[in-house]
Amino acid sequence: MAVGIHKRSWLARYFTSYLMIGVLPVLVLGMVFYYANSISMEREVRNLNYASLTQSLGKMDYLVEEMTKLSYNLSSTLDTEIGSYMDRTPSSREFSLLDENMIEQYLASYEQMLSVPMNAILFMRGDSYLYTSEGKVQYAAFEERMRPRGDLTMSSFYTSLCTIRYNASLRISASLASLEEGAASTVYLYPIPYMDLLPTATLGFIFSDGQLQNLFENYLGGMEGNLYIYNEYLSEIYCCGELEFSEESREAFSVMKGSGVFEQKIEGKNYVVMRCVSENSGFSFVMVTPRRIFYGRMRLMQGVVTLSVLALLVIGVVLAYAMSRSIYRPVKRLVDTLYEDEEQKPVSNEFEMLQGRYRDIANQNIEMSDVLDRQRPMVAYSCLDRLLRGKFESAEELAFSLKCARVDLSGRFLFVMLLSIAGVSASSGERSGIQGERMQSLLSAADSFLYPGTRIYALELAAEKQLAVLVNIQEAAEEGEDVRKTVAEALCREIERECALRVRIGVGRVYAERADINASFMEASVVLTDYMNGLEEGILLFEEVTAGEDERYRCPVIEQALFIQSLKQADEQAALKALDEMVGKLSEIGSFLITQCLCFDIINMMLKLSGQLGGELKTAQIKELCTFGNLEEFHRQARKAAGILCCQLEKRREESGNQLKNELIDYVNLHFCDSQLSLESLAEHFELSPNYISRFFKQETGYNFIQYVSFLRMERVKEELETTDLQIKEIVYGVGYMDVASFVRKFKAYEGVTPGQYRERVRARETGK
Repeated sequence: MAVGIHKRSWLARYFTSYLMIGVLPVLVLGMVFYYANSISMEREVRNLNYASLTQSLGKMDYLVEEMTKLSYNLSSTLDTEIGSYMDRTPSSREFSLLDENMIEQYLASYEQMLSVPMNAILFMRGDSYLYTSEGKVQYAAFEERMRPRGDLTMSSFYTSLCTIRYNASLRISASLASLEEGAASTVYLYPIPYMDLLPTATLGFIFSDGQLQNLFENYLGGMEGNLYIYNEYLSEIYCCGELEFSEESREAFSVMKGSGVFEQKIEGKNYVVMRCVSENSGFSFVMVTPRRIFYGRMRLMQGVVTLSVLALLVIGVVLAYAMSRSIYRPVKRLVDTLYEDEEQKPVSNEFEMLQGRYRDIANQNIEMSDVLDRQRPMVAYSCLDRLLRGKFESAEELAFSLKCARVDLSGRFLFVMLLSIAGVSASSGERSGIQGERMQSLLSAADSFLYPGTRIYALELAAEKQLAVLVNIQEAAEEGEDVRKTVAEALCREIERECALRVRIGVGRVYAERADINASFMEASVVLTDYMNGLEEGILLFEEVTAGEDERYRCPVIEQALFIQSLKQADEQAALKALDEMVGKLSEIGSFLITQCLCFDIINMMLKLSGQLGGELKTAQIKELCTFGNLEEFHRQARKAAGILCCQLEKRREESGNQLKNELIDYVNLHFCDSQLSLESLAEHFELSPNYISRFFKQETGYNFIQYVSFLRMERVKEELETTDLQIKEIVYGVGYMDVASFVRKFKAYEGVTPGQYRERVRARETGK
């Protein structure tokens, strides 16, 4: 029972440790993340909703600005196209049928030009008639027709038409019981002539609440609450929403100070009030939303975060328990395995039990190590055999195997010697026995052989009937002589002294890496097998059988490659240096005929490269280059030709670069109105990198690519505004911009005024002239 308690206690310790290491940090980080996420999300929701309200106000400002422009337009029309109506006496202010038709057309066009459906009216002060896009009607009939949309009489609408001197906005309340919901209207009135001291007419734009609601739907459609619009006199001109507030609360909304998002308690409930004011029209927008609805999306995200953190905690607890059980299970299994043959286990915890068993195993290992030492020669043989035959797959495996075999190869260089007994054949069993004895004697002599500064390991290759000797040395040369020759000769003397045998020895090349011993072994095998057949005895190095290849009949490869590359880069200094080195090596050749042929190879290479890269050597230069009498004369003419080629290629590169620069500028100047023009498309068209083009525009124009295109587009827009009557959105689309509102903001930042204001300013200046 005590042992069981101990086991459970270690499991509990594991479980507690994992809880502290894994679950507790998750809990702390989850709380911090929840708090930071709540603050960030609340700020994001406030900014997002306030931005939507600001965009709605901007849309209203744009609508008011358009209506103001139309009032200017109508004032000019009445003054110029309809017989100077404003200069007539009251008794003579009657329009002809042609004038009335023209007024109807203008009002109809105004209704189409504005982005919101509405009704445009024109009232001549003191008259009993009123003009609409559908024709001339009696004022009384107009009131009757407008009654479903609001009580004009109760709003003193006629008085407003006759008396306003400045543009004004008013609300026609839907106070009759018969009116449908949302049928109230907002009216914008403008005196005609606009900004005149004695206006003689009134232009009106009538919007129903439903029409204005559709205007704001794109921006405020996702927000629930009441929207109030107040004019510059703090009079309510528009209201929509299902929340009900008292008159006192609605008056409080109209006199609010400041802009932004505020949390207020209204009539005992928590609300979020957003207010923004237009600097242009003086209108103020007030949006009132219940707090729980305003932050509804944030609450959803908080719930998701909370559930995620709780899920992580649950998963962490489960994983902590599972990992504790997983770690404890091998310990328990190990203890049970170590003591499975014992009837009674020690009454102690698992780690004390394992410690006791470790001592027993350590004592057993000492005994086994003695046995292993007796078997170590077999381990060394296996390691060396695999090393010579390249059987190790990694340096780590090789190092581990050498350590186990106690083979020390810490010297700087290694090489392999392969020995065979001279004059002995294994054609018969008897002679095979004799050969085996001699091979054993040979192995014993090699094992006992010592040479200063070397480590030597020998192993018999039974299948090949050869003896391999691996030599590890510190220096590849000794007193100017190849140490391989010295060691091989010393080994021959030792073998002859110990066992009176003559041997043939093939020696591979020296290598610095242990993994290359296989290569030296193969080289020694080639020497011994292919080049020493028939020899009674002797020593032969690998280099001695591979030497003698004649390289006199070709140009130096490295210098030739450097010379070609230098010419391609038009680097005259590097090209001449490579040429000097090639000629220097050619001067070592004794035969002038061979030297002359190699010189012509260099000439042919220069002519071929010149044709490929667009250079050109004149006939006289080629003739002068080819008619040399000695190597010095060729060297002088070749240096001259190389310099000419480098100058030509450098000039060609400069011309190509200037042509490319002109093509880039011309292409952008021609296609800057294309909405698809971008740094990437330009790079793809000219097969250049975007980074190169960006650096080019900054260097050549002083602007980066985007600034340069924006400059061209702005200048084109200004030109169109000055010389055409196209609508602003058509001009904007024409120069490649898809977002009109974004362009208007950019234009205002660039010129200080909106495009419409810029056009009016230019035309006012021209009129003044």
